[in-house]
Amino acid sequence: MAQFALTDDVSTLRQTANRSLLADALQDGRLVQEVVVDPSGYFKVEHVEWGKYWSNSLVGMSDQVWSDLNSLRTVWQAYCDSGYDLALASPYCYRYFELLRLALVGNLGRSFLEALAGFEVFPIRRFYSSGVEAAGVITVRHPAYLLAKLRKPAAPDDPKYLPMVYLPLTGSAPASGGLYYHYRQLKFDSRHNASVLVYPAAELGRRLDSFGCIDVFSSILRSKPDPRGRQRAAAIADCAVGPFLKRRGATAGKVWGDEISIADLGGGTGILLSHLCKRLLTRFPDALGGRAFAWSIIDLSTRDPARHTTGQLLRWGCKILSVN
Repeated sequence: MAQFALTDDVSTLRQTANRSLLADALQDGRLVQEVVVDPSGYFKVEHVEWGKYWSNSLVGMSDQVWSDLNSLRTVWQAYCDSGYDLALASPYCYRYFELLRLALVGNLGRSFLEALAGFEVFPIRRFYSSGVEAAGVITVRHPAYLLAKLRKPAAPDDPKYLPMVYLPLTGSAPASGGLYYHYRQLKFDSRHNASVLVYPAAELGRRLDSFGCIDVFSSILRSKPDPRGRQRAAAIADCAVGPFLKRRGATAGKVWGDEISIADLGGGTGILLSHLCKRLLTRFPDALGGRAFAWSIIDLSTRDPARHTTGQLLRWGCKILSVN
């Protein structure tokens, strides 16, 4: 049965309810089949029974494959029922990779191999879209991700442990499958220390739809900004923008304008650019020469980035030229 929420305004209360719906998947004895989202706050989690997930890929398989798959189900179920006790993650990961090895060396067919590669990876789409736009993974459930946690149990969630995932191709929407690369991490359940990792399509032609879908997915789950925003802004300022401004300022006879214009494509909430400007103001004041920043933010998001320019360092220095 599908689980869903519907609201006219994505309030903090609704975001909490949506996270609870996703957290319910941790208690469900089935795999996540699909997540459907909408800017209104609509959030639906579809599930699929274990047997149905594998059914189309097991035609003609040997008794050994059936036995190994049943063994995987046993340890997977035990791990989930335990509340994701890492002590039970080891046999789960072992059985999964043993089955993957068998599929690779035994030439068990593309369909079965794709089902294994896409195991515990779920598609994400917007309500009005008929095709898959992004992919998602729950950290405590994916066997490949868990390998790093087995090695370092105290390590915080980190997308580097699973930088790319695969969704099987489907007959109804063949362009929906393929590779997806990591883009964002969202914490959604503190009881099990679970995060959801979201992935846009690696295929360039589908990437715009992916980012639009992920923006909706993220905004109706939580309002917390990118946890690595300051780190990324510092790297961009220290390694690229700051040195560039210093070199330009040292050019003999160079005439500067009154502003430093910055165009931010896919600027989102504007928080990354806000951190960037603050870093430039504190680390490269001489290179700025007392000039103000003029922002031009281009994004599909409707969220107003002006709220990130009200800090003491930026109040005098920034203005929004356009938000498209």
